[in-house]
Amino acid sequence: MSSPKDLQIYFLPIIAPGHLLPMLDMALSFSHHTPNISLLIPPSSSSLLPPLLPSPLRLIVLETDTPSPSPSTPASSVSAASLEATLTSLFDPLRRRPPFCLVFDMFLPFAAECARARNVPSLVFHGTSFFSLCVSERIAFTIECASARDDDDNRPFVVPGLPDSIVLRPSQVPRASAAPLVKRLRQSNALSYGAVFNSFYVLEPTYAEH
Repeated sequence: MSSPKDLQIYFLPIIAPGHLLPMLDMALSFSHHTPNISLLIPPSSSSLLPPLLPSPLRLIVLETDTPSPSPSTPASSVSAASLEATLTSLFDPLRRRPPFCLVFDMFLPFAAECARARNVPSLVFHGTSFFSLCVSERIAFTIECASARDDDDNRPFVVPGLPDSIVLRPSQVPRASAAPLVKRLRQSNALSYGAVFNSFYVLEPTYAEH
């Protein structure tokens, strides 16, 4: 059985402050258990990131840029396809000794598919809290919330199935145009071994258990 010092773990972030900085903190936490932590970054960030990088972490510069996290940018799908090809070329030579795990940003769902195809366990990283994920999941799965989405009716409604009474307006709920992205994000959660969050248990134990 491999010791923790032998475990190679890759982190695949989106280069945006709200995504990158929490993932750097998470990678640093992982480095306390194994020294073999590498951050996979696009070439456009290879000169910008090192000053932010904690010393235990290493950089692997990819051949293409990561896509924009904006779900409304069609060009991101092209960038995602390029990045997926880059990940494939990175993993294929490592089939005989693959990384122990890939931790990827939640807005890069193809990373779970790529890792799964090569028998590499993956963890999806959520830069938000347990609470926000619980609310998002209830909105996505609940018929009442979906039916409340009416452009002519902006009356507040209670998000069902949560420990607390959370009131939203239909205008605050993602529109149907975001549904394909949301569906793929949920699929990547199902393909992954688990998830890690930019939070901690004592801050929101109720939603961590929920």
